[in-house]
Amino acid sequence: MLTYTDGASALYGADAIAGVVNFITRDDFEGLGVESSYSISEQGDANIFDVNLTYGLNLPGSGAHISFFAGYYNRDPVFASDR
Repeated sequence: MLTYTDGASALYGADAIAGVVNFITRDDFEGLGVESSYSISEQGDANIFDVNLTYGLNLPGSGAHISFFAGYYNRDPVFASDR
């Protein structure tokens, strides 16, 4: 018996079921941007710290643009034995 469920999964594998991700980049960012976050679990562990820095500069007269991005992410491990 032949059943048809999803042509995308047959062609591209099971990952195709999740959909397509489109990345839209900003090519006109100018200035400095800083984002940060900190969180912990309800049990008071599993600290997560995340900080991101973005800098963009338009070069006058050339039509060129320079962008810089740096990020730091740290997450404390939590094991099943901790629970």
